[in-house]
Amino acid sequence: MKFSIDFKEAVLALSQKEKDQLLLRLLKKDKNLIKQLHFRLIDDKNVDERRAILEQHILKISKKIAQESVSLNQLKVFTSRLSSEISDHSRTTKDQFGEVYLNLLMLNNLLKYGTSLFENSNLYASQKFYIYIIKRIFKCLVQIKKMHQDLHLEFQPLLEELSENIVKNELLTKKCIHHGLDFNWLNVHHIPEDITGIQKELKQAGFL
Repeated sequence: MKFSIDFKEAVLALSQKEKDQLLLRLLKKDKNLIKQLHFRLIDDKNVDERRAILEQHILKISKKIAQESVSLNQLKVFTSRLSSEISDHSRTTKDQFGEVYLNLLMLNNLLKYGTSLFENSNLYASQKFYIYIIKRIFKCLVQIKKMHQDLHLEFQPLLEELSENIVKNELLTKKCIHHGLDFNWLNVHHIPEDITGIQKELKQAGFL
């Protein structure tokens, strides 16, 4: 929402007491802003430290849910909750690098430890869950491409592991090909310049 110059000047002209009261009222209505300000102003951990803590949590929980879920539907619910934690971390700390890094960690653990569940699930449930995974992979590739090139190589080991985990699963491999995911793109040097446009065109064509 854009503010007019007159409105901005009127707000700035308020007394300090009025501004303070207004700020506190607005904060009560915006939980995300509260978390962001808490992190910036009084949190005793920096972005890297918070990411490291969440990384250990992601590794532990993603392995646990992949091994203990009784169905792919249940696994998807648990995965969505875990993904929400990553998104919340990103919103709070503005850690775009961490958002991609942690999502790739999660995907690799799900594929690595969920083999038995994937093999014993019906075809419809498997296909549905694999499409969910492919969507997240595309999102990660889009986000990587938007980052500075100096950061790209940080993702290479995770992308290589992801490629290895995918090719071990025949149905997932076929789904990736069907939905337009080129395995060559799981290399930071080969992500297309127009990966965002490719993703958009695939969605418009009914994929992803």
